[in-house]
Amino acid sequence: GLPGAKIPMLAEKLDVFGLPLFVGSKQRFLITVGDRLAEGAATHVVTLNSEMVVNARRDPAFWNALGKAELIVQDGTGVVMAARFLKWKRLYRLPGIELAEGIFKSAERAGRSVYLLGAHENVLEAAKAWLFAKHPKLRVAGSHHGYFQGKEEEVIKDIISSSAEILLVGTGSPGQEYFITRTRHRLPCKLMMGIGGSFDVWAGSRRRASKLVQRMGLEWLHRSLVDFRRWPRLSFIPCFIWMVIAAKMTGRSMIKFVDVALNYSKSAPALRGINLHIQKQEFVFLVGGTGGGKSSLLKCVYREIVPQSGRVFVFRRDVTQMPAREIPFLRRRIGVIFQDFLLLPRKSVYENVAYALEARGAPLKIIRQLVPEVLESVGLSRKMKSLPEELSGGEQQRACIARSLVNKPDILLADEPTGNLDPETSVGIIDILKHVNTRGTTLVVATHDENIVNQFRTRTVRVEHGRLISDKDKGGY
Repeated sequence: GLPGAKIPMLAEKLDVFGLPLFVGSKQRFLITVGDRLAEGAATHVVTLNSEMVVNARRDPAFWNALGKAELIVQDGTGVVMAARFLKWKRLYRLPGIELAEGIFKSAERAGRSVYLLGAHENVLEAAKAWLFAKHPKLRVAGSHHGYFQGKEEEVIKDIISSSAEILLVGTGSPGQEYFITRTRHRLPCKLMMGIGGSFDVWAGSRRRASKLVQRMGLEWLHRSLVDFRRWPRLSFIPCFIWMVIAAKMTGRSMIKFVDVALNYSKSAPALRGINLHIQKQEFVFLVGGTGGGKSSLLKCVYREIVPQSGRVFVFRRDVTQMPAREIPFLRRRIGVIFQDFLLLPRKSVYENVAYALEARGAPLKIIRQLVPEVLESVGLSRKMKSLPEELSGGEQQRACIARSLVNKPDILLADEPTGNLDPETSVGIIDILKHVNTRGTTLVVATHDENIVNQFRTRTVRVEHGRLISDKDKGGY
């Protein structure tokens, strides 16, 4: 039956201070970028460390550059340790230099061409000599040193003429990320990655820390001790530690309202003094009369509206103070199901669900795998080619659920999901949502369907005239 159906997963990502980090091993990363290369999907890979996290929070332009990358991996020990300390997830450290070496090996085997950009000219030549010795069949389509200020156009033309499929930029952060972001639309390259000082290591002018120091997570300290010019850069550490402590203080909370007030007009306040705390993997009904404030609460969660006063925390972030550039990252982790379905009328069920993946730049291979799986999970595998007008109301709502699930949201918000359905179909819809909740998704359902609330008996929050009237663990209508 449907509750036992498999719900597919995208390549897993973890939100770390508003940035979606790739979750997986080096091998998983190489498979992922290999699949994207095979499909011709452009991929900018950012190798993130804690210094970059701090700089991105301070500099909107850098944040935007990171936000446009298709893959962000955790190069720095600080990011990995923070995730473990906060008990978010066990992350693998994926040093950019090791990923680049894996890319070289894969490119040599597949016959793909590489362009190298960065370092001093003599360092770059020495790095190329090392590369040719280690990977004699690798096609290096071109190279250029990293000191080209005022001559960027020449470099761009050289990369274009090389027709390289892979571009590795070692000019240091944030310069390498800025370069890729502003030039990628002109370049033939399908895989672009910043690799920092890797050329120096390959050239032999700088040594990596020992394996023991790497395992201890102290490679950053080794680099600072052998290069005193890095010392001023260590000033970011107290700021990053404070960010981690602040995140720890908010605990496992997924959604938290603190004294929230919202007014659409002075005569009719939508929300008044709302205090509400929803934990990870909870299933919560929001009940109350029409116009009582249920939909307004949900809209505050995904930042559709901003209250006049109070604070709304989602994933431990105050979304009332969230810059506009971060809102798309927030919404990638939230699925929303509407009463009126909002399916694209001229697209099939398959195309409606696939559209949610296409908007995130998912490769065609992933789309072809996930869409049929998620449609099967909601009982629509035989309706993939149907248009919305050819579906019943219950089938249209299941298509909406599939569209919301295909991106694997951490929070699923359902606004009157059974409002247009008969009682039997309504129970089936809530059964599907409940199964999603048992797999780890936090679920909030706004409804005035008395029978549904009484039948499922989960935490029930009543909102009337903008005020939170009651909050019961095993409530009923």
